[in-house]
Amino acid sequence: MTVGHQDALLSDLSGQHWPYRPLPNALDLPINSAIPDIGVGAGQLLMYLHERGHQGIRVGLNPVPGPAVLCGQAEALAFPDASFEVVLFVRSLFHVTDSAQALHEGIRVLQVESWWSQYRAERTW
Repeated sequence: MTVGHQDALLSDLSGQHWPYRPLPNALDLPINSAIPDIGVGAGQLLMYLHERGHQGIRVGLNPVPGPAVLCGQAEALAFPDASFEVVLFVRSLFHVTDSAQALHEGIRVLQVESWWSQYRAERTW
């Protein structure tokens, strides 16, 4: 089963395009933190953070740009070192060509004494 089929199945099982709404509560994101969502898709999580009153900078990055979503690759982030307090890869490392390089880039743009989250739904297919 391809990653795209796995994502579609997870969405069907959860009854949502993908279950992003529980993440902000689970992660307890600082309200003023600068957050890039790498592999943002259509930007649902960032829009939800805005609706919840998140006041920090929210940046969406995806290979296919869209409204409020920058075009870019996870393996070559176009941000300076130590730019963000939080880096999110939400169900996106499945889709990159070189996940080790993407993780390296995420760590590079993460500020010292910050934290990292990579959410991935676990399921045996």
